[in-house]
Amino acid sequence: MNRMINPNKPIRYSVFPVLGLLFLALLLAACTPDPVPAAVPASPTEPQSVMTEASPQQTNNPAATETGATVDDDGGVSFSNDVLPILQNNCIRCHGDSRTYAGLRLNSFAGILAGSENGPVILPGDAPNSRLIQLITAGEMPRQGSPLADEEIRLISNWISQGAVDD
Repeated sequence: MNRMINPNKPIRYSVFPVLGLLFLALLLAACTPDPVPAAVPASPTEPQSVMTEASPQQTNNPAATETGATVDDDGGVSFSNDVLPILQNNCIRCHGDSRTYAGLRLNSFAGILAGSENGPVILPGDAPNSRLIQLITAGEMPRQGSPLADEEIRLISNWISQGAVDD
């Protein structure tokens, strides 16, 4: 049986494949995990330290974690001791003094607060809606080099959530 296409007759498309693709896209979007996971230790045996709200023990005693991260006197993440070293090791190749992709400098507290040509990169107190966290959790940053470790992302996220204080 030889079927010929009649150029004068419109081609009819079934709406069901389109609806199927739309349903699949909605299902995938609903199943995608949050970009910033809840503060959970990397393994069940790892003690929670600076990854969560400060505990009463952490509030009065500065302590160091296995990764070298410290808790400052008020129980928060330290910008100069915890966050800045992560940024220096991973970000300043493109966002430092010699290069400032999109006008963003991540080599100082002032540079981070200044943001980029596209606006602010952190929203103090609101890590999930901060562009910096969104980009690093999506794996879009750093573009050159390996993605940040979960521990590093949690430190930066906690620092932003705690108000992004310069120390």
